[in-house]
Order: sequence, then C-alpha cells, then structure tokens
Amino acid sequence: MGNREGREHGQWSSVRASNLRGKRRGAPTIQMPPADRILHRLSMVRELLAGSPVLTPTSDGVAVAKGILAAHDAAELALATVADHIGVPWQRGAMYLMDYAAAVQQHTKTPLSGYDFLSQLNDARVSFKHKGILPNVPQWHRVGETTVRYVDDWCRDLLDVNLADLDRAVLIENATARGLYHDAKAACEASAYQQALEFIGQALWEALRGLPGILVPAVGKEDVGLALRLTAFGVNAGDFLTLQQLVPSVWPGERDGEWLVTWKSRNTGHEANWTEHNVRFCLATFVDVAIKIQHAPWLPWPAPFYWVYTDTATAKHNGATVWRYPWSASPDVVKKFEQGEVYVGNLQPTEDPRPDRFSLFLDEVPFERATAFTIFLGNVKGILFLDDFEVSKKPKEDWWVRRDFPHIFET
Repeated sequence: MGNREGREHGQWSSVRASNLRGKRRGAPTIQMPPADRILHRLSMVRELLAGSPVLTPTSDGVAVAKGILAAHDAAELALATVADHIGVPWQRGAMYLMDYAAAVQQHTKTPLSGYDFLSQLNDARVSFKHKGILPNVPQWHRVGETTVRYVDDWCRDLLDVNLADLDRAVLIENATARGLYHDAKAACEASAYQQALEFIGQALWEALRGLPGILVPAVGKEDVGLALRLTAFGVNAGDFLTLQQLVPSVWPGERDGEWLVTWKSRNTGHEANWTEHNVRFCLATFVDVAIKIQHAPWLPWPAPFYWVYTDTATAKHNGATVWRYPWSASPDVVKKFEQGEVYVGNLQPTEDPRPDRFSLFLDEVPFERATAFTIFLGNVKGILFLDDFEVSKKPKEDWWVRRDFPHIFET
C-alpha cells in the first residue's frame, strides 16, 4: 500500500461536491477549500455537539446547564475555526464567543445566523458558571439541537460544507489506519465490497496495535473478552463483535505494505455478507472504535503463557529417553539425553501411555497434573516423562518481551 498521507487531501473534493447545491444564495464565496486542520477542528465541533444529552422540558437543571456549557464550547470552537479560515484579522489577547461572532460578522459584512441566540447562550453560561444560577429548563432544553442548526448554517454559508457530512475519520491520528480506511471507503464506492472489508480488517489491525496491552491484535476473530474490555472506552461491544465477524483474518506480511488475508469461507467469509450495507456498517464502526481507543490509558492485560515463555525439559540422568508409542507395538527410542541436557519448546500434556500409569481424563489433561508430555524433535513426535525430565520454563528472547516484561528475566 505504501504511504497514504497524501490520500488524506482528496477527501475534501467529495464533501465539497456533495454540498454545492446546499450553498445559500448571497452568502460570501470562499474559493479555497478548508485545509485538513479546519476539517479536523470542525469534526471536533461535531463530536462535542453529538455528545449532548437528550433533554426535555422537565430535565434536571444541572443537566441542562451541562448542555449549555458544551454548546457554548462547540459554538466558540466553530466560530474560531470559521474566523481562521476566512481570514479574520486576529486581535491581541484572548478572544471569546461573542468576540468571534462580532469579528466574523464585521469581516463578512453579513448578519451572522444565530447572533442573538449566541448572546443569550453566553449570558446563560456566565450565569451558571460564575454565579451558580441554573438555567430556565423549558427555555434551554433544546440548546444542543439549536446550536447544531446555527453551526451548520455557518459551515454551509462560510465554508461550503454541511457539518453532518464531515467524515469522522479525520480524527483518527494513526495515519496508516486512516489511509486504509479511505482505501476501504473508495472500494465501497466502487462496489468492491470484499476488498473494502479486507481494507477495514487491515485498518482495525493497525488501530488495535496501538492499544496498551495488546501485543498481537486479533482481527477477524470473535473475542468477547476484548470486546468487553473496549467498553471501558465507550466502544459498543456488540458492534465490535459484528465487525470482527464481517472482516477477514489479517496479518502483516514480511514486506512493507503486504498483508496476509484469510477468509473463513465456511463461516462468515462469503458473498452473502459482502454487501454495501455491511461495509458501511463496518466503516462507521471502525471509525468509532479507532477514535475511542486511540488515547486509551494503560490497563492490565494478562499475557498468555506462550506469548512470553517457552517450556523446558532438563534430563535428570544420563539416558533420559524420549519415546515413540505406536498403537500396537512396543515403544521406540526417539532420542536419549545426557544428564543436564535441555529440550526447549512447547510441551503438550498428554495421557501417560504406560500401562501402570494410564488414567483416562475426560477432558484435556491439565498441565499441572500431567506425568507425560508430547514434544517434537524435528518431524518426529515423542513422549517424555517426569520421571526422567525436570519440566520448567524460560522467558522468550523476543525484544518486546524484554521491553514489556523485564521482571521475568534473571538479573
């Protein structure tokens, strides 16, 4: 895939083209499209307004006051963004909501939509924040949606864009994940739905890789434990699990930009699920997940044993033997070890095949209760016994194990 940074600048063209019809007659014409930083700030405005609670005329006064504070901050950021883009001369010192409103109105020589509302909003904010006076709930319970309407007017009049059409993906800070998302979106527009889901899977791998505690992201796998953990950051666990069901298993290849993609064709990886509706769901869910987890704080994530350790078996005496037990013959010698010689590799607990030791476990043999273990010496499968070998473990020498788990290494 290579570097996708340059692809980010192409997203404006589709937004702008879709909104030319909505431009208000007589509004000032802005020739230059908003820069990426402008789109980023407008997306944050939308996030602030989207987080406003649903209020009614009987809502709690403090809840309405919170809505006023959020609406005020969103309106101030929106007007600061507009003023920046249209070239309003900056004044010395701090500027506040009504300063921006007056400056934009004076610069455009056009009445600003919602100016009187902003003045009342500012007064209500000051009354609560500085005087502790609760707002009039019936008057202000619609503060969020009213602010959205006026902010959308400013964006459409002065920036030639509808606030609702902004792509939230601009808030994704991981450039690689963001680029893969845009690849997926382009594939969806071209009706290449299978390819779009593959790009989404790759983007999800990149986003999850940055989550504290995740050493090896699992994509295309229903991991209920991970889904529940992500709820701590506001992720919808059900949507996340559905996303994982719809995308393939992906893994980065050896070469830069190479991905290994595996579809489970007899599970959910088939044409019946490769639809526009499913792809658009996955696009939206991925963006929501990526934004919510990108600043996740550190949390303890238990590491599975074989991520950080490998098993060892040390011969207790000369002639400690690894055996091969055929179904209907005496056991064969696979290898004899000298005392102190160490086998390093995964030990799989197994039924002890010796007649005097055999006891059938209904389930998998617990490692701690096993007296026999299966190993591989080259391509040959053998069995070793605790009578002859001391079983232990050692930390893996991978660089990330030393980085993340230094305490398990001997000093």
